[in-house]
Amino acid sequence: MRLIVTTQNSDGGWRYQPKVGEADISYGLGLYRVRLEGGKGEIWGHDGHGNSFAYYWPQRDITFTGTLNQTKNDWWPLVEIFIEGGKPETVVQESEKSFEASLSAGWNSLYMDRGVNALRDKGYGSGIAWTSLEATWGVTETDFLTVNAWHCFATQGTAYREFDLSLNYTRLVGALALSAGYAFNYGVSDGNFFSHELNASAAYDFSMGSFTLTPSLTYFYTLGPDADDGSGFVQAGSSYLLLRVDGHLPLYRGIVSLEPWTAFGVNFDYNTRGEDAQPFVGANNIEFGLAVPVKINQTITVSAYGAYSAAFTDLNNTSPNTFWGGASVTFSF
Repeated sequence: MRLIVTTQNSDGGWRYQPKVGEADISYGLGLYRVRLEGGKGEIWGHDGHGNSFAYYWPQRDITFTGTLNQTKNDWWPLVEIFIEGGKPETVVQESEKSFEASLSAGWNSLYMDRGVNALRDKGYGSGIAWTSLEATWGVTETDFLTVNAWHCFATQGTAYREFDLSLNYTRLVGALALSAGYAFNYGVSDGNFFSHELNASAAYDFSMGSFTLTPSLTYFYTLGPDADDGSGFVQAGSSYLLLRVDGHLPLYRGIVSLEPWTAFGVNFDYNTRGEDAQPFVGANNIEFGLAVPVKINQTITVSAYGAYSAAFTDLNNTSPNTFWGGASVTFSF
């Protein structure tokens, strides 16, 4: 079935009444006209009794019709997901999800951590294979608790293993996400190394049509123990400030997308520089990267990425211009 709009003024313009009080929506002659964002045109149609609907999108010659089995449901997300290039089964209100979990595995050509090759003293070029298990509970509609367990091992060079466990609490205030968390890091190489760390962050989502931009600011503070006594990664009381901007651009029906990012780090005695490996305070590095996730189905997503880091100082045993990449697969539940 196609919904055809044929009413025109003598001057060739569409006849419709003024806006109904909602942005970009007008009504007249028994039809709604809804202007779409991002230059996608407009759709014409009407809701029916019992939450049925029929709308026509002339710019794409597509007709949307349907009937929902609950009158309190909103038909618009079903239409919107097609307009944005997704699939109808992905329309799930986030507030209705009380629990989410994911299992991931991947490989990185280098173990880059805050601008530094973390395996620099194990032979530059050592990559890692890793696995991650993450679970998120919706405490309320705006409060979330996330637990993540991450494990990695060196794929070449020398034996190295690391296990990290983190706990984060996030509150949503509109498009603003405020988080605070704790992380425990434990590494095994020639000896055992461990560290405790606190973090606090703020992130905000900006939507520009189908493109989403998320700037974030995160502060990390190391509780210790001090690395000088041989039992920690970095010295107690050191910290790191990270400014990062992430993007998300859907390419094809919610299956393929681009996820660029850039990050700038400021060091407060966290990393070291020079041959004598002295802690320092100042600009650390700037990083650029691009990931290409591909959604196989509602459960499985594969992704590949490439990244580049430029150091602002002589970071200990790390090339001032570093390129690396990797790939991963994620199972979401």
